[in-house]
Amino acid sequence: MSGSVLVITLFIALLLGMVLTSYLLLIRAQNVSVARSQAWHAALTAAEAGVEEALAQLNVTPLATNLAFDAAWRSEADGYVLDQPRNLNVGPNLAGSSYSVRILSATPPVVSASIYATGYANVPAISATMTRTLEITTTNAPLFSVGAVVRDGFNLNGYSFTADSYDSDSWLYSNKSAGGKYDPNKRKQNGGVASTLGILNASHVEIMGPLFLGAGGTNDFASDFPVFNDFNADLPEVTTPVLPGNVSAPEGRWYNAIYYDYWLDKDQHQIVSLDGSVRVKDNVQTVLYVTGSVNITNLWVGEHASLKLYVGGGNAIIGRMFVAESASAFQYYGLPGNTNIVLAGTTNFIGTIYASNARLTTTGGGSTLDFQGALAVKSAELFQHFRLHYDENLHRSPVHGPLRGFIVTGWREL
Repeated sequence: MSGSVLVITLFIALLLGMVLTSYLLLIRAQNVSVARSQAWHAALTAAEAGVEEALAQLNVTPLATNLAFDAAWRSEADGYVLDQPRNLNVGPNLAGSSYSVRILSATPPVVSASIYATGYANVPAISATMTRTLEITTTNAPLFSVGAVVRDGFNLNGYSFTADSYDSDSWLYSNKSAGGKYDPNKRKQNGGVASTLGILNASHVEIMGPLFLGAGGTNDFASDFPVFNDFNADLPEVTTPVLPGNVSAPEGRWYNAIYYDYWLDKDQHQIVSLDGSVRVKDNVQTVLYVTGSVNITNLWVGEHASLKLYVGGGNAIIGRMFVAESASAFQYYGLPGNTNIVLAGTTNFIGTIYASNARLTTTGGGSTLDFQGALAVKSAELFQHFRLHYDENLHRSPVHGPLRGFIVTGWREL
């Protein structure tokens, strides 16, 4: 009898031991599963952090096409790579995680870049590391996607405002025989305008395209064009241009019996202030950085030539001008200290103006200003009829128009 009791006791003890062992194994499996799941998500979060750093490095210098990475990044033949994996020790969920990043890009000017970011997260329960890799494609977005961006508002002072578009790269929608100029008989309907406050004090408004207003913007005129009240101004400031190599101050010169105070015939020039007439030699693509104020009495940009003008001083005046090619041939950039831009007496402006802190005014005295190209400023006060003609070719970055910065165009996990 006692033997049977012992056998039954041993059997029950074995059965209980098996149940307890199974329960402990189940608990351990659940713990491992939870740890793997947490590490799986942490690895993705780490990879996304790597993408954010890569985008920050790509856009460290606004409105730039030449990449300039900090010391943590190493330049390679096909792009840039983070020199060492970046450790993340933020909170309990990301403790022990890290990421590595590689950016593949074309040679400058960089128009697109691919980001490969790999996130790592440890699973201490099984002494393993989870990895997840993201592939991100980007493009360097055009600076001008509409004809005019005014962070505050347009004040027309009783004059009229019209906007349309053309395409300087098309024989159908421009006067190609004149270098791709605007032709009123070939205009298009994409002359969009964006202004937080709206177009104020206008006698007449006609926009062949959409009008984007801020939440508090007003539309006090009858319109047959679409109006959107969701505009949020984002105008990054222009940084000081980097002019490597041989930089010289422009000098005066006679040309075709006309004396020009500043003759631009080299790749890059720098000067403290500018006051007088300017001519860019034919077939020369040049950059002029004026650290102080500007007063251009007469501007001539020759055949197959272009000028990028950076102004650091508070005031800039642009008088009469002739640009042989399309709007991208003259690009004006106002640095943060550039607060006033005056178009003085000109009736035909061809080019682009980007100055995030500047107030643009005109002094036409009742005449009509035909503005071919695009503009982006803090505010605008116009004292003449204003006809805005947006060159859609500026949107084809970077061959024809200036660039804003890198934006994501594709996202997938490898």
